[in-house]
Amino acid sequence: MRRWLELSAEIPRAAGDALSAWMVEQGAPGVIEEDAADRVRLRAHFEPERRSELVGSVRGFLRELEEFFPGSAGARIDVRLVDEEDWAEGWKRSFPPLDVGRRLRIRTPWSAPRASERSEIEIVPAMAFGTGQHASTLGCLLALEEVFEGERRPSPVLDVGTGSGILAIAAARLGAGRVVALDVDPVAVEAAAENVRRNGVERVVTVRAGSLEAATERYRLIVANLHTVLLREMFPRFVERAEPEALLVVSGLLDADQEGVSAAAVAWGWCPVGRRSIDGWATLTLRRAD
Repeated sequence: MRRWLELSAEIPRAAGDALSAWMVEQGAPGVIEEDAADRVRLRAHFEPERRSELVGSVRGFLRELEEFFPGSAGARIDVRLVDEEDWAEGWKRSFPPLDVGRRLRIRTPWSAPRASERSEIEIVPAMAFGTGQHASTLGCLLALEEVFEGERRPSPVLDVGTGSGILAIAAARLGAGRVVALDVDPVAVEAAAENVRRNGVERVVTVRAGSLEAATERYRLIVANLHTVLLREMFPRFVERAEPEALLVVSGLLDADQEGVSAAAVAWGWCPVGRRSIDGWATLTLRRAD
């Protein structure tokens, strides 16, 4: 039976995204995230012969993170060998079905459908793309539900940085007549397209490679789960792609950054109409002021 090297680190929650991305860049086929009080434990798997290399590399990376996320350098690092069967089953258990808001349920293919009034979204976790458990994705899903309850079928919808495609599929499930999902990462484009097919929403959701230059029309609703620096740069470009009085949902920013991001949005004509915080991550809903 094949064996894998399991590398785990318990770090400050705010540093989780950075370390998860680093693990994927190092070749991990997936990253398992587990809550650990006010911290998060990340587990990833690699070829066994890379043990010495990876331990030294991850400690060096965590020292670099210390400047931005205090407590990272002192993170506990554990390394062990695991059988492939144990790893696969543990990975599957890390993605239980997730009920979101009042209308959605997110599940993986190995979780059986449940009879209920909720709309189910089936997502295959791939690389760094999860199934909605991260606070920024969860915040976007909840904001989308609110938007669709308060607006008359906001459509068309633009999803910028779609990742697994979960937000685009959710918009389709909530009632959007047309959704365009964009991502600059070819791995994300492939994963999103597969999940769109898996959920049978190909007639509603179109997946395209690229950023806003790949969007050729104006949209009633734009959603962007990105990161703080990129969001600040994109607010004027969002205006160019927005219909009059369009709504914009943004996330991927820490609570500490939300005032600055909100101010940048207002400077480009976006009016805040809602915000929420989950586990230190903020989601903002804004409306174009015309």
